[in-house]
Amino acid sequence: MRALFTILVAAIVLGLWPTTAQACVCVAGGGNLHHDLKVARERASAIYRARVVPAPVGPYLGTVNVEVLEVIKGPVVTGEKFILPQGGGGDCRVRYQGDAVYLIYAEPNNPRLIWHCSRTRPMPSLDDAEWVWLTTGKLPSIPAAVQRESGPSEPCEENKKCTSKWEPPEALAAVQCHWRTPDRARCTFTGPRVPLPENAQTSPLLVCRPEAGHASRYTCTVQKDPNPSQAE
Repeated sequence: MRALFTILVAAIVLGLWPTTAQACVCVAGGGNLHHDLKVARERASAIYRARVVPAPVGPYLGTVNVEVLEVIKGPVVTGEKFILPQGGGGDCRVRYQGDAVYLIYAEPNNPRLIWHCSRTRPMPSLDDAEWVWLTTGKLPSIPAAVQRESGPSEPCEENKKCTSKWEPPEALAAVQCHWRTPDRARCTFTGPRVPLPENAQTSPLLVCRPEAGHASRYTCTVQKDPNPSQAE
């Protein structure tokens, strides 16, 4: 009987305690940046700006010390201090990086529960487009067009520099991209390019570079400069 009890306890512990082999899989938004922002704001029990300082103490991956700097919504108060668990081991909690200011979205019904899949992220500047929207109601601009970088048509020879080129600007469909921030997205292009109408606006422009090992997946940034070769 004791052996059976031990097996049951071990099974429960192994099932509930996250391991680094487990992965936290996030479900991407629908691709509409404005809709995703509004849903995230409505869904969160609390939204606030806070300074986060990791403290390598406590169980598992340690904890972080949080000081609330400014509150958008929820039952937290400016100046309030508390401790949150550090994530990053497959448990879907946020892995906080260094001493930094974060924009934090708390899960529904619990202002102290912060998931990796939320819009929580470092936010070093008050000029951040998402923060401007949260504080003023002004939604960020959505790119009018997208321009993709394409690699060489043939494999590179050893010790030979390969060059890429920029394709002409094209129309952007909302469903093609998942927006992590208002100026950074991960986009997938599987269909033919859709040319822009004559005299169509091309600023702001979404500049996309292919991800290694993924023919149709791109990492993209928003820029106002019409020349994507200057994008960082």
